[in-house]
Amino acid sequence: MSVDESEFPRVFRGYDVEAVDRALLRLRRELLAAKTEADRLTIIASELAEANETLSFQHEQAGSPSFAAFGHAFESILTSAEKQAAALISAARADAMNLKNATERERALLVINAREHSTRLIAQTEKRAE
Repeated sequence: MSVDESEFPRVFRGYDVEAVDRALLRLRRELLAAKTEADRLTIIASELAEANETLSFQHEQAGSPSFAAFGHAFESILTSAEKQAAALISAARADAMNLKNATERERALLVINAREHSTRLIAQTEKRAE
């Protein structure tokens, strides 16, 4: 039940306090769950960024190996594997960045929605309290 659908039973001169308290408690739980999910997504984004940095560093340290000593056929195979690995690393970096950006957008949206939701709830509660 959303805030807009909340209907509190009327009692003498106002709303049932227990019903309002239950609705507020439920909405606080929803807000806490949204904040927890936003925190979880932020942690995942940080972990992905850290993994990306580690892989970048390892890649830079490895340099460009030479396979000429192993013969032409073996050199061709290893060169092809190296190119495929580089393409995979590039794709993984792009995926990590896309996931990080999507996670950040989702986290920001969750925070905005939670704030709007709590603001509406407070306004409605204050209006009903009058």
